[in-house]
Amino acid sequence: MSFKIAIDAGHGLYTAGKRCLASLDSSETREWTLNSRIAEKLQNLLSNYDVEIIRVDDTTGATDVTLADRCAKANLSNVDLYLSIHHNAGANGTESGGLEVYRHSSCTENGETGLWQTAIYDSLINAGVPQGNRANPKKTADFQVLRNTKMSAILCEMGFMDSSVDTSVILTDKFANKAAQGLCNCLVAKASLAKSDAQSVSNTETQTVSQATKTINQTVETNTAANLPYAVYQVYTKANKWLSNVVDDSDYAGIKRRAIQGLYVNLSAGSVQYQVHTVGGKWLPWVTDRLDYAGVFGKNIDAVRVKLAHANNYSVQCRVAPIGSDYYPWVTDDNDYAGVLGKAIDRIQIRIVNK
Repeated sequence: MSFKIAIDAGHGLYTAGKRCLASLDSSETREWTLNSRIAEKLQNLLSNYDVEIIRVDDTTGATDVTLADRCAKANLSNVDLYLSIHHNAGANGTESGGLEVYRHSSCTENGETGLWQTAIYDSLINAGVPQGNRANPKKTADFQVLRNTKMSAILCEMGFMDSSVDTSVILTDKFANKAAQGLCNCLVAKASLAKSDAQSVSNTETQTVSQATKTINQTVETNTAANLPYAVYQVYTKANKWLSNVVDDSDYAGIKRRAIQGLYVNLSAGSVQYQVHTVGGKWLPWVTDRLDYAGVFGKNIDAVRVKLAHANNYSVQCRVAPIGSDYYPWVTDDNDYAGVLGKAIDRIQIRIVNK
């Protein structure tokens, strides 16, 4: 069985206060942007290995997924390691800074989590992540993502966003490459990851974070102006990977000619429920928000139902496309299901509309 890792890019794109100090970065780059950049680079590096990757944050940054939901997703997925990526604050414009790696205060230094902490810290330093002037760079804390996860959990503060030394470094792509490589090196060594035989997917076919974010602001602004939430969803494909999140019908989730086998959905406000039907199988249980995913890895999905968890003055719509063909019609709420039983789907769109 392949090693499973939950990667958590801390916070969301619009989380208040989480940004670089304006006097050091005129763009006031958001922390999630820095966190997610490393997470995405790490995912790309790990795609060459036999490892299952689960992102517990919203990979578009549109939603700051709650810490409880992040922990629940990792726990339900039974991952082997929870890795939370952050950037720090507290230097207040001084030269103070550097890498800090945390484990939960209940975990001993010589226990499995403590060994992960040391291995990750050492690998990041060896990869060129600045050590800074931290008196105690390997710390313990009672952070929720360290406390409420069932597996070894590590939180990395990759540098200080308000340090006169760190800020100019952590803003660079070169730094993100070093951080991702250091994390990857540690995982390959400590988890004994084997090279994967899976074929790579063409960049023109894959759903990337950059593609999803090109239209996200427009979609968010349009729905906000109409007093509507928006749907955020992602799929797991037969290529054995979770694709990036999609917001409403700004794009579709999926890769043409690759069957969908898993689905996550949540709303920017409110709650949604969904279930899927598998080819030659049955309807699987309803799932609420991102407390779990709908589907079974290895079994292709042919139909989807989506409904709001509570009555509202808006509706949720869904449509799917069978492999290699055009979309079926939109289905509103759970008045029907989207799809045709027996025909696997490769694309899905979900959106919120006024009634």
